[in-house]
Order: sequence, then C-alpha cells, then structure tokens
Amino acid sequence: MLIFNEIEECIEHVENQHMIHGPFLVWASQMKIDWEARLKEMEESTVAEREENIAHGKRRRSENKST
Repeated sequence: MLIFNEIEECIEHVENQHMIHGPFLVWASQMKIDWEARLKEMEESTVAEREENIAHGKRRRSENKST
C-alpha cells in the first residue's frame, strides 16, 4: 500500500510539472501572425541578400582584373 501511494504521488507530481512547465504544443495555425506577410518579408529579404551578394561578387572580380 505504501509503494502504491508513493507511485501515485510520483505520477501526480509528473503530471503537475507538465502542466506548470510544459510541454506546450502551439501550432502555427493557432498563432495570431499574418503568415503571408511574414513569408513575403522573408522572400524580399532573401532576394535583397542575393542581389547584394551578386554585386559584391562583381566588385571583387572587377578588382582582381584591374590589378
């Protein structure tokens, strides 16, 4: 009986810890974020970064040819 009571207390403790500290699952659909705008921002950022990398590469190649 003592072992059974100890096991019940341990189970209750574990369940309480999960309720207090997690794990909490949050799905993307539950978040209040404009995902389309966020995706558009990411795509624009990626395009700008690629253009910057291309320009940088062209500058470096032109510097190497002039020396």
